[in-house]
Amino acid sequence: MSVVLGARDPDRGGAAIESLCRRQSGWESRLELLELDVTCQHSVLSARDAVLARFGSDPAPLYGLVNNAGIGLGSDDMAAVLDVNTLGVKRVCDAYIPLAASSGRIVNVSSASGPRFVSQSSLQRQHFFQDPTVEWSDIQGLIDDVLSTQGDPERFRALGLGDINAYGLSKACVSLY
Repeated sequence: MSVVLGARDPDRGGAAIESLCRRQSGWESRLELLELDVTCQHSVLSARDAVLARFGSDPAPLYGLVNNAGIGLGSDDMAAVLDVNTLGVKRVCDAYIPLAASSGRIVNVSSASGPRFVSQSSLQRQHFFQDPTVEWSDIQGLIDDVLSTQGDPERFRALGLGDINAYGLSKACVSLY
């Protein structure tokens, strides 16, 4: 079994692999680095193609997919946070789910910031965030509405979202997906 570690920065990804290999002997032959920037559709598709070239498509080359890319609490750039933390997850899932075995697993790493954000939203928005019938087009519509507020706190609150919190919103949105 191999583990492919996707990293936007090959130097940092390589350092992560080296660190893991120092902790566990024998992993050197099982860990591979894959350059992958979740904010770039071309990068995501190129990385997917590299996985197919390396492992083939039959049987399905993936058992698990872990989405852990993210930018954090310190960023107030709403578009950038949503691009990495929400849209990046969608890009990766769309590209890699078809490569997963039927018994495979997908893990989207999140945090308590999503539920906390939802709890501070209006009741209508709370229902939206907890509705299992919400589709991607609904999520994209919310993202578009949020980005149209241009960071204006009053316009953001008018959407039923409480105080501006890019990270919390991104995690609430990804939990819907």
